[in-house]
Amino acid sequence: MLAMIRRCVLGSTALIAAVLCFAVPALAAAPVSVSGGSYTLTGSGADIWGTADAFTYAYTQVTGDGTWTAKVVSQSDTNAWAKAGVMVRQSLDPGSPEVFAAVTPETNGPQGVWRPSAGAQSAGSNVSNGPKAPLWVQVTRKGTQWTLSYSSDGKTWTQLPQQPPAIDMGSGPVYLGLVDLSHSATEGGTDVFSNLSFTPTSAQMVPGGTVQTLASSSSGASLPKTGGNQAGMALGAGLLLAGATLAMRRRRAQPQ
Repeated sequence: MLAMIRRCVLGSTALIAAVLCFAVPALAAAPVSVSGGSYTLTGSGADIWGTADAFTYAYTQVTGDGTWTAKVVSQSDTNAWAKAGVMVRQSLDPGSPEVFAAVTPETNGPQGVWRPSAGAQSAGSNVSNGPKAPLWVQVTRKGTQWTLSYSSDGKTWTQLPQQPPAIDMGSGPVYLGLVDLSHSATEGGTDVFSNLSFTPTSAQMVPGGTVQTLASSSSGASLPKTGGNQAGMALGAGLLLAGATLAMRRRRAQPQ
């Protein structure tokens, strides 16, 4: 008998609708796997752009200021605008305010993306013909101020050409995590991360928090594979479990 996991699906037409949870067979491929200090995300997603996002996200929650870093070891080249990196967002709503430091696989180079307020149009900045994976990316928060940077060695950092404006995500917990974006609702990709670093100033992990996955697609497309592995993910302050899975359907975001 196949192992059973809990899977939660949030309706695509009414994002404020109640979350429906039901048991489904565990699938062979989990969205997050861990081997030593290496973290692998597998999934799809139309884009992180426009007024709503669709991507695969392994996240936890933090409060306060801090600097969050990861090395993108490798990235699937599913599209010139595929993205892998570190994101902070206020909520799991597709139109949430967010900031994102990313790597792209072809000639678009490192990229920063941000949405200044709920439902607003995204903006961004990239380094054409810039470095590709392996590459470190970093998000720093100080109140409403955000800095997005990249590094070839994890020591010397370069800020993206343009930086986010002041974005107020409030004083409560925000979502921090790793992003896998194939730039396709139907074709999945795999991104590998390492060297996760969580350097709090006043930042703290939300007590009892766990790393979870949000696997999203545009409306009408098949959801990415999700699974029920209990893989440990170390994010600075402690060992967190990646076991619960949240699957979200939403309208297709405007691709970049």
